[in-house]
Amino acid sequence: MKEADDFNAVLKESINVDFEVEQQSRYFTSFGVQRNPTIGDGNCLFRAISVSLYSHQNNHLQLRNLAVDTLRGLFQNYFLEGRGTPEEQINVLSQPNTYAGQESILALSMALNINILVTFGSDTLDNPVTTYENTFSDGEQP
Repeated sequence: MKEADDFNAVLKESINVDFEVEQQSRYFTSFGVQRNPTIGDGNCLFRAISVSLYSHQNNHLQLRNLAVDTLRGLFQNYFLEGRGTPEEQINVLSQPNTYAGQESILALSMALNINILVTFGSDTLDNPVTTYENTFSDGEQP
């Protein structure tokens, strides 16, 4: 019985992911943009931004380093308690293949003076696609 429950849970998750991808693709199409696949290796945030800026994923390590340098300089108080000191958390983030989060999105937005849009959602019919704008820009965009 446990195996059947596990299989059903995996199947349901797969269906939800497919539905989410389909709904997000429609959402993107309505704005004239398309989904660009990135490698999900922990560098995916930096790869996605590299594609947006340079039309390829190859600058992901440079963008990670930029985020880390910005965090060291300006975001010392941004990190969560109970996960080590801010410096320890930044040191973990500086390692390739380490998943990044909101802290890196905000740091890159500030360092590059760009808006970064993050889209998610629509894994169910009652959960719409949502896009959040992350910006620390100081005016006109490049």
